[in-house]
Amino acid sequence: MDEGAVIRLRRALHACPELAHEEHRTQEILADALGGLGLQARPVAGTGLLAEIGRPEGRTLLLRADMDGLPIDEQTGLGFASQHPGRMHACGHDAHMAMLVGVAARLADRPPSRGRVRIVFQPAEERGEGAQALIRDGVLDAVDGALALHVWSPLPLGQVGVVTGPVMAGVDSFRIRICGRASHAARPEQGVDPILAAASLVMAAQTLVSRRMRPGDRAVCSICRFQAGTASNVIPAQAELSGTLRSFTSEARDGLVRGLQDLLRNISTAMRVEPELEALESIPPTRNDAQAAERARRIVEAIEGLRCTEGFEPLMVGEDFGLLLARVPGAMLLLGCGDPHVQAFPHHHPRFDVDERCLSYGVELLERYARDFLDA
Repeated sequence: MDEGAVIRLRRALHACPELAHEEHRTQEILADALGGLGLQARPVAGTGLLAEIGRPEGRTLLLRADMDGLPIDEQTGLGFASQHPGRMHACGHDAHMAMLVGVAARLADRPPSRGRVRIVFQPAEERGEGAQALIRDGVLDAVDGALALHVWSPLPLGQVGVVTGPVMAGVDSFRIRICGRASHAARPEQGVDPILAAASLVMAAQTLVSRRMRPGDRAVCSICRFQAGTASNVIPAQAELSGTLRSFTSEARDGLVRGLQDLLRNISTAMRVEPELEALESIPPTRNDAQAAERARRIVEAIEGLRCTEGFEPLMVGEDFGLLLARVPGAMLLLGCGDPHVQAFPHHHPRFDVDERCLSYGVELLERYARDFLDA
C-alpha cells in the first residue's frame, strides 16, 4: 500500500463521517481495506474493528485509531468534503484510520518475526465511550503495550510532540440543575430565582482554579452552557448548567470536584434553591509511560524529516485513550499536520484540514515503533 493509496483511503473516509456509535459505513470501508491485505478483522465495541498480525508467542503491541466524526458542517471546500450534512471529520480521525491501515499493510507484507501487533479501530472517542467498550470486549487481554498517534494542527509538518507523563488532561464533565420556584417578574418575592443562583455559581466557579489550586497546578473549570426560562417577564422554575473540569493529577481533580460540590451546596443554602449535580463523563489523564516515550523519541529522531518538538507541553484537551494507558504502558504521540505555508485551523473547526504529507510520516513512525517494541 503506497503513499497514494493511504491518501485515497483518508479521502474516502473523510467524505463519509459518522458520529459516535454510528460508524457502520466506516467499519465496512476499513474491513474491506484490511480484507484486501489478507487480514481477518472482527467487530469490537459495536462499530469498531480488530485485526492481528504476527504470532502469539512473544509480546503484543496494540495500535489504535479512532473512527468517529463530529456534528459540524464542513466549510473546507475540499473536493472530497463530507457528503453528510452536519457531520465532519474535524479532528483528524480519518487520517488516523488511514495511517493505521497503511502500517497494517506494511506489517502484513513483512510480518514480525516474533510477537504480534493488534490493530484496533475504536468508535465513539469524541463521546469518551469507545475505549471503555474496547476494554469490556477484552481488547487489552494479553497486551504488553499500546501506542496511538493523533494529528495536531498547531504543530507544523515534520514535528512530533512527545511527552513523558501526562500528555492530555483528565476530563470530568457535569450537568447541574438548579430548581427554584417560578413567579412573575413583577413579583420576584413570590418565587425563588434559579437564574440568580446559577449566575452566582458561574462566577464563584472561577475561584476553583484561582483560589483553591496551587499556583503550580494546571487545571481548568469551564461552564459552557447556561439555559433558563422562555419569557422575558417570568422567573423560571429551574436553570441548567453544564461544563467540564480538567486536570493532570488525581489530587487536582479531587480538589476541583470537592470545590464544585461545596460551592453548589453553599449557594443553594443561601439562595433557597434545590440543586442536582450529575456527573456525565470521567476520563483519566492520558499519561505516557517513560520507557514508551523514550522509545518514541529515539525512533522519531531516526526518521528523515521528523524531529521531536522542544518544550512541548501537555494539552488541556481530553482523550479516552487514557483509559487504555491506565491499564497498559504506552504512549500517545502528537503528529504535526499543519502546512507551514497555509493557515492552520484548530481541531473541531469547520475548516480544519491536515497536510496529507503527514500520513507517510505517521505510517513510518508506527511501523518502526512496532518492530522495535516486538524485537526488544
